[in-house]
Amino acid sequence: MISVILPIGSGEARPAVKACLDHLAHQNYSHFEVIIATFPSQQKRLRRLFHRYPFIRIVTGLWSKTAARNAAAKLAKGNYLLNLDVDMHCSPGLLKELAQKSTAGSIATVIPEQGSNNTNFWGRCRNLEKQINQGNPILETALFLEKNLFFRLGGFDELADPLDDWQLHLALQKARIKTSRAIHFCTVHQAPSLRSTFSKLFYRGQAYPYLYQKYRPQRYLNLRRKTAFYLKRWRLLIASPLYAVGLFILKMTDLTAFTIGRRFPNQPYQLNRTARFYLCKRLKTNFTRYKHYCEIESANRLLENPPLSILEVGCGTGRLTVELTKRGYSVLPTDPSPVMLKYFPRRRNLPQPLLADGRRLPFPARRFPTVIALRVLWHLPSPVNRLVLKEISRVAASTVIADIANKRRLFGFLFSDPRTYPAGLSEFLRVCRKNQLEADTVIPLDVTLPIWLNLFPRRLAERLFPLLYRLDLKLGQFLPPGRYLIKLRRSTVSA
Repeated sequence: MISVILPIGSGEARPAVKACLDHLAHQNYSHFEVIIATFPSQQKRLRRLFHRYPFIRIVTGLWSKTAARNAAAKLAKGNYLLNLDVDMHCSPGLLKELAQKSTAGSIATVIPEQGSNNTNFWGRCRNLEKQINQGNPILETALFLEKNLFFRLGGFDELADPLDDWQLHLALQKARIKTSRAIHFCTVHQAPSLRSTFSKLFYRGQAYPYLYQKYRPQRYLNLRRKTAFYLKRWRLLIASPLYAVGLFILKMTDLTAFTIGRRFPNQPYQLNRTARFYLCKRLKTNFTRYKHYCEIESANRLLENPPLSILEVGCGTGRLTVELTKRGYSVLPTDPSPVMLKYFPRRRNLPQPLLADGRRLPFPARRFPTVIALRVLWHLPSPVNRLVLKEISRVAASTVIADIANKRRLFGFLFSDPRTYPAGLSEFLRVCRKNQLEADTVIPLDVTLPIWLNLFPRRLAERLFPLLYRLDLKLGQFLPPGRYLIKLRRSTVSA
């Protein structure tokens, strides 16, 4: 039996979903199932369409594409998995051929792709690219593989999204798995624009630093090797000169977007270079030391006197843990990144950190009097930050202390960062009330940004810290700050 894994995002149109399912319904092989992983809202919107196909099973959740694939794979009844996207249409004999290959002992099979003729100009340029790269072993991923092999490889690495295809390919290579190649193919229906191309490659570039750290996939970015492959297929370029020019424009767009994306990795806290930066450079300049001073001084104002049991969510390399421990608090530091915890200082007076995801904290409800999450929520996209906030409120018995980046900060466009997810204060507090948390105290941070402190000797600059901090607090009453540090109390009335 074959289990087809089909994630459907919130933006997928009904006609595209129907076309994909129709092609599966017309297979000349019937021993298969389709597991659709989608959002609850999408299931509700498309429920009438799904009822037409008896081979469908549905699982819902708030996932990335890789997480959706993993969740669906756990429910698969088949011995083999076929990973598809909505824009991929299987030729009628594909599943039968894959079943025959599995019977013959093949555990991983590459499925050729061809472009659809029903597309726009840029889509035809991409079709030319697919023709040129046909048979390139570097770029082809085995989408059909044995379920036991899939789980032995660890499934899709959810931190590598949206480079799920690259990651699976590299995992197969690392395990030295030999792949076969199907004769039947999938037709890919896409009508890209330059804007969507830039966006897609930017996000892929953001995922690449993590993938590079894990696998060192040099061949993917080897321009000389890629150019040589194009030169071998020069006749295809000559035969379609207009599309060849368009393809050149697309590849330049790809390269630009990918390069920019690499500068803003989407998993910075899983990277060794980020952990080393936090450890060695976070407090290296007068300006960064001043920001540290403001955070610690503000946290001390919000915390009750020690001894106090505190759960720290997102401890990183222990910058805040060290300060809280010095002041006599009993701290349990947690972080979801093993890389960050690798650089956590191993001192006799510091607690042992715990590897834990803020979305699934391994503690009973109301276990800790106080939970603190500094520089956490505003680095997480919605709805992930809401899941973390919900989990934090669950384990907090009384108090939550967290900070947010202010969407309405002064000259905010100058400080925009693709890895930062700002929010309005009133908007954030509404979400808190849904989690039975009410604002107790709000402290403005980063009102002024005194980078000029770096021009002063360290001792003189540190003498100015208290004065500048008090100035920030005063100005924060009139000017929109860069961040808010908020003390939240558990509400006695259910939201």
